[in-house]
Amino acid sequence: MLDTFEYGAGLVRFGCPLSLLFPGDALCRAARMKSATWKRLAIVGKGQGADSNDWWGRTKLLSLNGLVVQVMNADMEWEAARGAV
Repeated sequence: MLDTFEYGAGLVRFGCPLSLLFPGDALCRAARMKSATWKRLAIVGKGQGADSNDWWGRTKLLSLNGLVVQVMNADMEWEAARGAV
């Protein structure tokens, strides 16, 4: 994450109601992704410290209304984004 912060001009994350998202296994089916592809992604993610059980997503457009947008500051802490998002 530090590399992305330093070389990618910062990190941004957003949050939305969980009810709008699919958990990993359902997301895989909704995206018509082969289970072998999902498993490979999970292996790579685990190597980066991620847990695929925490992965959620959506296959359709997501409205920007109601999203919570945060940016990582120089202290490596998340804070609310300011200005145009």
